[in-house]
Amino acid sequence: MSSIRFIDEVAALLARELCQSEPPLVGGDPAVVTRAIASTLKANFDEEAAIGREAEQALESMGPASRGMDRGKLLEGIRERLAKQRGFVL
Repeated sequence: MSSIRFIDEVAALLARELCQSEPPLVGGDPAVVTRAIASTLKANFDEEAAIGREAEQALESMGPASRGMDRGKLLEGIRERLAKQRGFVL
């Protein structure tokens, strides 16, 4: 199953629960709510991927300065710093 299809299915399940609970937690057309949830989830994953790419580029730009250091820890630290700067929760 593709990740986009999976996100769409999860969004539809959430929308159904939100719109059809007693009392409904969200009013409106479940299809509109589904699209809003799916769009938000996709944007979140896109932003996380962009932060990851930027962190990789920053680590590569360190060149020899990072030699002998734990690459995974450095990358995670850069990702966390970038996310914090953007107000993004990883």
